[in-house]
Order: sequence, then C-alpha cells, then structure tokens
Amino acid sequence: LILFCDEVYYGLDLGHGVLPRAVDIYEKAICLGVVSKAQGLAGLRIGWVASKDAELLEKMASTKLYTSICSAGPSEMLAAITMRSGQPLIEANCQIIKENVKHFE
Repeated sequence: LILFCDEVYYGLDLGHGVLPRAVDIYEKAICLGVVSKAQGLAGLRIGWVASKDAELLEKMASTKLYTSICSAGPSEMLAAITMRSGQPLIEANCQIIKENVKHFE
C-alpha cells in the first residue's frame, strides 16, 4: 500500500513538536513538499517529492519531463536560496501564525 503524504505545511508546528516525515517511518511513503507554504513563497511553484522507492521516483520524473518543459529559472534560484537558509522564514511564519491565532481565541 502506497501512502501519499502532503507535507506542504511541514515545519509550521507552532511549538507542538514536528512529526516525523512519512518517508522516514514507512518504506512505501511518498511525500510532497513545496516552498510556497511553510516558507511563505507563494507563486514560485517549486516543489518536490521524496520516497525510498527509486523505481517510482523514476516513473514520476519521466512523467513530469513528458508533461512540462521546465520551471522558471528565477523561481528555481529563489527556491535553492530558500532551501539553504529557510529555517528563519519558517520561524517568522510560525510567529505570524501564533499572533493571528490570538484573534480567534
């Protein structure tokens, strides 16, 4: 059984503890990640999948290459910069969420 886990908000745990990634605890898991949610970079349209199933990843890569030409170069560059130093962005977004939650309590 393949488990597909949408982890686009991974890291926005608000101090409750980050859950393990599905690929780290289940051999047949596939995880989806993006920079548009937790890092707050909406519009970049850059994401990834992670899995321990190399054959499945190859099939997914082949399908993607067949259905799309490429991502925007500037978006790829901004995403790469973000991934190297994205934790401050996630922490800042967690702080914004915590402040906003107060309005609903």
